[in-house]
Parts: sequence; C-alpha cells; structure tokens
Amino acid sequence: MKCEICGRDFKGIRGLSTHIGLFHNILSKNYYDCFLKKENAGICYCKKDTSFRNMVYGYNQYCSIKCQINSSLVRGKINEIFQTKYGGHSPQCSCEIQQKTRQKYKKKTGYDNPSQNPTVQKTKRLNYKKKTGYTHYAKTPRGRENSRRNYIRMVENQKLNGEPLCPRIGDKERICLNELEKMLKIKFLRNPHCFASTIARFPDGYNSYLKLVILFHERIHYFDKECTIETGDTVQTTKDYESIGLTVFKISEKQWKENKEVVIFDLKKLINLLSEQIQKEPLNE
Repeated sequence: MKCEICGRDFKGIRGLSTHIGLFHNILSKNYYDCFLKKENAGICYCKKDTSFRNMVYGYNQYCSIKCQINSSLVRGKINEIFQTKYGGHSPQCSCEIQQKTRQKYKKKTGYDNPSQNPTVQKTKRLNYKKKTGYTHYAKTPRGRENSRRNYIRMVENQKLNGEPLCPRIGDKERICLNELEKMLKIKFLRNPHCFASTIARFPDGYNSYLKLVILFHERIHYFDKECTIETGDTVQTTKDYESIGLTVFKISEKQWKENKEVVIFDLKKLINLLSEQIQKEPLNE
C-alpha cells in the first residue's frame, strides 16, 4: 500500500496509518477522507453521520445501536434465527415459551395473561380515561364513528356478495370463496340457512348440485400452530354435515395462505369426482 502524499510503500494499512501521523502530521480520519473514503461511507441509512473507527475499518455502517438493530440486514438475520429456533418472528411464537409464560404469570397472579387480570383491566381503563376522558377507545367519538363505518362496510360487502346478514361471513372466508369461484367457475352460497332446522349449522360455502360444503378454518379451530389437530367442536361440525349426506371440503387459513394452488387443485379434483358420480346416478322413474 502506497502513501498518496510521499509515495512510500507499506505492507499494510496499519503501517501507513502510523506513517502519516509521524511524518505528515495528518489525522487518520483526514487522510482517509481525502484518499480512501468511498461514496456514501460515513452516512447511516437514516441519513445521519456515522463515527470514524480507524484506517482499517473506516466508518461505522450505522449511527447508533438502535439503527443497527432496526436495519433490514440485521433484522433479516434475527428473523432467520428466530424462525429456525422458535418457528416465528419472536420467541413468543414458540408454543413452549407461550406455555411457560402463561404458567409463570398464572402462578404469580392466578390468571393466564394480563388481559384477564381485573387489576390490569382497571388500570388500563383509568389510564385511558385520564388521557382521553373515556374508559376505552370504543366509547370515544372517533371509536364510535369507526364502529359505524365498519358495520356499514360489513353489510355492504354482504349485500354485494349475495350473503345473508346473519350469520355474517368473515372477510377471510369471503376472499377465499371469491377466488375459488373465479378459478373454478362455480358458485357457492354463503352461510345459507338451509341446514338451520336440521343440524343448526351455517356452512361458509355450499353448492347444492354437488352437495358440497366448504369450511374455512382459522387458527382458533385448531389446537396446534401447524393447524393439523382440530378442536372438538370443529370435528363435530364436519360430522354433522356428513350425517346428512354432504361432502365436506375443509381449508385451514394456514393452508390457504401457504399453499393456495394446492387447495384449488384438490378442490377441483373433488368437484370433478362428485360431478362424475352424479352423472352416473340412475334417473328416478
């Protein structure tokens, strides 16, 4: 490495750093800025200046620990580690840690989590009232207005999709059914009342010709995070529909989110199979 001032050669940058201080009376930072600094060096992604370290490492990449932790590079590495170790973006995504946290809090207070603790609930209400004059957001003018707007939006969506006003089909179920209808060119009734008097159930989607029921299951319908072990009521729901001769096609929210194409392919196969069986049935004389 050569000194840009006098042309003397050095084996490494440390020797050069010592040389410019002793023989040229120049600070390492000033020499670095004049001859070695690259474009955008010394500037954090937040546009603030970063500190100079030395001639070997130059400028720090980040202006603070906060920016370093929040950078996309570091966050990506942290998320990758958490995903591998805990199965999500934080340790709390681990079922084991969630269980330990609940047990620890329950041992201490008698409740599974702070939201169930009357003392915590009262404190939150008092703090919110002190801040806004209301015990919680839903009672504020803005909260009441948003509630009205949200209810109007839900009703309009139900009317636009030909759904009954009660029971109300969820937004996630609607998106799923709309896409299935578009991809498979088939219509599904939304929460029809045709089974209310027999099994008191309202399927998310139903095709009367195929006698096919579509059930969209969110995370709450399962015991496990992988959405493979159904709760007792979820299992019973399927049995109720099958007891009156209906075919049930179940879609978990996780499955729809991660393998939508597989869901559509499997449903298409089932529809074709049911159609073939109907065509083979003898006509009633």
